[in-house]
Amino acid sequence: MRTFITILLVFLNSYIFCQTEKELQMIYEINQIRSNPKSYIPKVGQYINTQKWILKKYSDPKFNIKSTSYSGNSNSDNDMVNVKKTTGKDVHIQNIKAAEDLINVLDTITPMDTLIFDSLMYKITKSHGEYLKSVDKTGHYGPKGQKVFDRFNSYEVSENCGTSLIGLMVDSGIPGFGHRYNILNPKWNYISIYYIIDHPSWGDSYMIQNFKQ
Repeated sequence: MRTFITILLVFLNSYIFCQTEKELQMIYEINQIRSNPKSYIPKVGQYINTQKWILKKYSDPKFNIKSTSYSGNSNSDNDMVNVKKTTGKDVHIQNIKAAEDLINVLDTITPMDTLIFDSLMYKITKSHGEYLKSVDKTGHYGPKGQKVFDRFNSYEVSENCGTSLIGLMVDSGIPGFGHRYNILNPKWNYISIYYIIDHPSWGDSYMIQNFKQ
């Protein structure tokens, strides 16, 4: 019953506050994972198979594969510092290990309540997304180094930034899997998601996710 009511509220609020279909679908997928974690395991399995397929192609002379990933911290200007660079096969080995860890989590974690869309949160989330678009950046800091806690005037809130749900759930290269555990944190009650439209560097693929008690 809670899941049905949540979906209905998300739909009605989405209609009233002009959430896009893409944003609505993302909330639905996150709620599916929270209410039935094991249902997401097959998708993670597909991700692992893709990573293994890429690894095999490194030994095939027909393919010229160059893989690079970066991790680090952001300063108040949303520039990455203390950058760690991973290249070649190590990128995909790291991805597979993180995805296997995710499967273990999904297989054992207790299902949790679904999240309710919050219109006030959405306005704040959208405002941050539009700021990032205006300065052609990605990250958690707003104007003058404003943090997510400042934007919401609360410490009972957290934020994910990324381009795909599977990427945030696997969370490869992120110490402590912070993005993953934002999505799977049972203390959250509310959610808002904003997809930036026409970001200079990321097009329409970059999203902001906010979670709040």
